[in-house]
Parts: sequence; C-alpha cells; structure tokens
Amino acid sequence: MKDFLKQAGILIIAGALGFGAVNFIKNVYYSDSSKKAAKKVNKEFGNEIELAKEKASPDKFATEILQEKFSKLAEKKLSEETSLKKKLSSAGDYFSGAYVLNVRGRPAYCASLGVSMDNFVSSYKQQNKKIFEIVKEIKIQEATEHKLSKPVDNDMLYKMLKPTVDKMVLLDMEDTAKILNVSKKEACHLLEQNHKTMAEELDFRKQAPKIAQLLLESAH
Repeated sequence: MKDFLKQAGILIIAGALGFGAVNFIKNVYYSDSSKKAAKKVNKEFGNEIELAKEKASPDKFATEILQEKFSKLAEKKLSEETSLKKKLSSAGDYFSGAYVLNVRGRPAYCASLGVSMDNFVSSYKQQNKKIFEIVKEIKIQEATEHKLSKPVDNDMLYKMLKPTVDKMVLLDMEDTAKILNVSKKEACHLLEQNHKTMAEELDFRKQAPKIAQLLLESAH
C-alpha cells in the first residue's frame, strides 16, 4: 500500500497547475479588480481542465497532461525572469499553487464526502513550514511595492480561485482513486490515514527541488 500511496503522491498536483492560476491571477490583480481577475482565470483554467480530460487516455491521466503543460510554463517563466526578485516571486507562486490545493481545496473536497483531512493538512503544513514562511515574506514585500493594504495571501487566493481549485482537486482525486483502485471517498480516507507518508511525498523540496532550493537560499 505504501508504494501505491507514493504513486498517488507523485500524481497529486504538486504545484505546476496551481502555479499557472496563482501567477496569472496575482499579476492581473495588481493591475485590475479582483473580481475581473478571478472571472478571467477561472474561465481560462476551466477550459484547460476540460481539454486535458478530452486528451486523457488509459496510459496518461488528465492530471499528468496538465502537470506537464504547466511545469513547462513554470520552468519557462522562471528562466525568463531577469532579476532574482522576479524569480523568487514566480517561485513563490508555484509554492502557493501547491499549498492552496492541498491545504484548502483537497480538505474541502474530502469534507464534502464526509471525510475529515485534519491530519493530512497538519502534516502537510509542518512538512512545508519553512518554505511557507519564506513565501509569506515575499508576498508581504510585493504588497508593499504595489502599495496594497495587505498581501495576496492563501485565503484570498482560495476565495478568488475556488471554482478552478474545485475542478483541479476533483480531477486530481478522480485520478488518484484510479491509481489506488478505490472510490474517491476511500482515496480521501487513505490519504488521511497515511498523512505522514503523503506529507513526505508532497514535501515541496521533493516535488520541486530546484524551485525549493531557490526559495530556501533566499532566506540565508
């Protein structure tokens, strides 16, 4: 079972897909209203999810298709940034994508099936605590530069991106359930029961080592 859970951990959205939504909405948010930004990004990413579902096959899950596409987008974005500050901003968006999906979106979905994910969330937060604090500081600095009263935090991101996050998590849990050969509710139970193993698999330093290293080095 542990090997299967590791496979599920590899499939579970690590941040690439979330990166696209967070990076886009944050940049639009800085130059437009939050409602317009949310409406635009939720529509565009809803289309991306549907397209991936159409392209999915028994050999390649829709989640994997989305991960590949947005991983390349994230890598391209980071390589094109001309300053360390911008690289750190994009790296922070990547982490925020993973964090919002796993700390807010996944627990909300599993709760709708009657499964509490408190241990999963606690273990995930603890495993990624150091990088969370680094990204939090980056967002505070960005808010100051853009003369905002408060940074674009994860609660704000979840509220604006909820339609997209809900679709991402549903797709992700469907594919995870297929890997584990269980129902979506049973998949939630397994992730919660094996929360320490899953947190280790979803450690951002493991899922995105180069981006994690960039963030960690910035704190020295």
